[in-house]
Amino acid sequence: MICVSTGMLLLVVGHRVSRRRRTRRVDAALRRLAPLHERIGADNAYPSTEDPATRLSRAIVEVNDGLRRTRAPLTDAERAVLAEAESALDSA
Repeated sequence: MICVSTGMLLLVVGHRVSRRRRTRRVDAALRRLAPLHERIGADNAYPSTEDPATRLSRAIVEVNDGLRRTRAPLTDAERAVLAEAESALDSA
């Protein structure tokens, strides 16, 4: 019984640790993407949300929309930030 209880507790703890890591990664990607989003992002008037992964997804879509509309070139650093943001969503 102790082994089963310990195993179940470890699953819960592992899940919480995984969610915290994911949330930190998504929050970091949002912070790094913010300057690019302010410069190029199109306002798609999405309803507000508290979910960081949803906000990141919307920011990526708005940056991509803004890139298509303005045809503004991205620097290598900006491309890396955008790719990192997309990568953070893949893990979310």
